Amino acid sequence: MINYFFYPQTFASEAIDAMIKCLNDMNEAVLCCNQDVEKFRHDESFYSLHDKDGNMTYQMICDANPLLGYRVLPAMFRHFQTVPSGVICEDLEGLRKNYPIECCLFGIFHDPKDYNHIGCLADFKKNRITIARSLVAPHTFQKLSSLLFEKLKFSDDALRQYIAMGQEVMSGLMAVFIRMNNYCMSWKDGSIQVCKMQTDFGILISDESDTVKNDSHLCAQRNFFVSEKIGYQKCFLHVKVGNLRIHIFPNNEDNTIFITYIGKHLSTKKYKC
Repeated sequence: MINYFFYPQTFASEAIDAMIKCLNDMNEAVLCCNQDVEKFRHDESFYSLHDKDGNMTYQMICDANPLLGYRVLPAMFRHFQTVPSGVICEDLEGLRKNYPIECCLFGIFHDPKDYNHIGCLADFKKNRITIARSLVAPHTFQKLSSLLFEKLKFSDDALRQYIAMGQEVMSGLMAVFIRMNNYCMSWKDGSIQVCKMQTDFGILISDESDTVKNDSHLCAQRNFFVSEKIGYQKCFLHVKVGNLRIHIFPNNEDNTIFITYIGKHLSTKKYKC
């Protein structure tokens, strides 16, 4: 669904220290950030690549950093899918025609305007989110959610409710989820701060009234399954998005938010759904 390609050709004119940094970043991207929806690919051209003076690039890397050259790179490339030799190196337009538009090339590049080119780990992380957002649809959201939202978790029920809403409603809620995730990224310790979510991140979040909390029937409506580890919890905190409500369970242990319900306004003493 999201393809990343190693592009060796850009290493031919670079200094060894820049190559080593880039390759170390790629190794971290592949081993630490890789998920099921991402496919890393390469051809064998890197091993035969020469610089402008005729020196073999791979040998130069091995001489400068033996651990990277002899152990890290071979291990990293085992996580790549091999494509026919020369496809990536010699024919970029052909590559883009034969693979989805979402493919990106990891190498040393000088033009930051080209989002298809990734030069470092920071670029990789930014691009994968940009790409994932462009691919969000009812049939892709479940696979992409962990890429899109590092700090948001969706219960099975919430996922089904969200996906059933269709593309237009999903797109509107995406902006709210992004703000919620951004809040969680800034949430370092202590309990969730509702006021900060409202003032600093523009999230319309509320707690339920005591009337709701003290009514067993109304409480039962807000008792949602969170996860296998946490089980069922009363989720009184909810985010308002037009006529929809998003009920949440904040996990103070790791500063994440579980989305447990996405749907119509639940009943209160004054309002019957």
